[in-house]
Amino acid sequence: MRYGLRLWADNALTLWGVLVPVAVAAELVAAIATIASAPAGSTVLNGTILVPPGSSTGAVATARLFADVVSALVGVLGIGVALRIFSEAALGRTVRAGAALRFGLARFGSLLWLAILAGLVTAVGFLALILPGIYLIVALSVASPVVVIEGHRGIVAIQRSRSLVKGRWWATLGALLPTMLLVGAGAIVVETTLRVSGSVSGFALAQALGVVVLQALLVPLTTATAVAIYLDLHARKEPGRRVAASTPHVDLAAPPTAPPPSTGDIWWS
Repeated sequence: MRYGLRLWADNALTLWGVLVPVAVAAELVAAIATIASAPAGSTVLNGTILVPPGSSTGAVATARLFADVVSALVGVLGIGVALRIFSEAALGRTVRAGAALRFGLARFGSLLWLAILAGLVTAVGFLALILPGIYLIVALSVASPVVVIEGHRGIVAIQRSRSLVKGRWWATLGALLPTMLLVGAGAIVVETTLRVSGSVSGFALAQALGVVVLQALLVPLTTATAVAIYLDLHARKEPGRRVAASTPHVDLAAPPTAPPPSTGDIWWS
């Protein structure tokens, strides 16, 4: 967990140089769509758009769905960008913002497909019983690094993540939990702040700002932690094994600058 936070902190400026402009541009488009869809005389009460009597809410609902889809797609792109930056940093190398963005775009389809599959599998786990869903969240936590670093996709990436986490599930949960709680608390604060009342334009712009904060500041924390956990699990389970990386710039045969071997004073180790 500490190593993941350090990865995030040391590379935040590079990350923001990519994510902030992309997220701002995308969320402005979504905000404009929301503002344009609201009939004249619409207002916002506690984060809910209220249209005048007799006006249709269909256009507003479509615009909000569009905004949610845009945010989700930008989030997937942000994960790809962050994974590239953090993976390179873990190996003692730096990557330019433009190169990270191109890499994120190149891996966008694979990461989107993984997000859909992982979401479906986890949802089924929660529908069956709560505990299987929790198990799957942790078991699939390094699937995204597997896609970017090893080049596996879809079900193969999910199976690979489960294989790496097997036998280290509780330790993985312990490393993930503080970051997940931090991000969750931040998301609640942002969501609470967005429950504003007033004009539609003010609400749409405030929501756009909140999403940018989540995507550029908070969500990359979990990505950095996932990279750190992946490196630890790989080093423990497959020491010396050369990974067929999805990019020649990510080679785990090189000595990583990951946390040092256990000294007995860190519970995660």
